[in-house]
Amino acid sequence: MNENLILYLLAGICIVASPVLFFVRDQMLRQLSPAQIKALLGAEEQVEVTTPKSTKLVMKFHYPAAFLLLAGVALAGSTLYISSLAGDAEWVILGSIRPPDGLDIGKVFDQGHLTLYPTDVAKSVTKNGFYEIKVKIPRSRTFEDEIAMIHYSLDVGDKSYFFDIRTKVSLDLYNTGDPTTSIENADSATRKYKPVSLRMVGEENR
Repeated sequence: MNENLILYLLAGICIVASPVLFFVRDQMLRQLSPAQIKALLGAEEQVEVTTPKSTKLVMKFHYPAAFLLLAGVALAGSTLYISSLAGDAEWVILGSIRPPDGLDIGKVFDQGHLTLYPTDVAKSVTKNGFYEIKVKIPRSRTFEDEIAMIHYSLDVGDKSYFFDIRTKVSLDLYNTGDPTTSIENADSATRKYKPVSLRMVGEENR
């Protein structure tokens, strides 16, 4: 925050200094005779003599002042952009879980374990299988940058079930319009995943 304040101050100084520099140069040149002005500036300035004591200057371009103005605007713009990326944004991830194909395991999904890798965060799963994940992520990054995989596991009797969602793969498929993606909808700070069916542990190797 302190660094941004310093950059804003520098940008303001540059922007304010631009017209001041132009004004100072203009006033200094008015103290000279037309011949002296031409000798100093050459053909870049047009000079009109209005009275013996007053000289009218028509400036074609003032490079130092223009440079300061552009530098100030660029510095302010870049600082504003950097500031917009600072801090965290809250992401909301939604989805739902289905029982294994052809099986009725009851409303027990809240007894399972939903885990994120590599960073685990707050999440909840209802007994009906709806899950919600809330995670704070730096504004310069995305959910897929921070979370590589969503994993869910559930034990029912002597059977173990699970599902995995690889977030980056799913987003790449979504962005290319591939219907096999796990994502139903993706916005700037939300992901809604399609309903996913549980698989029995061991089936992934078949």
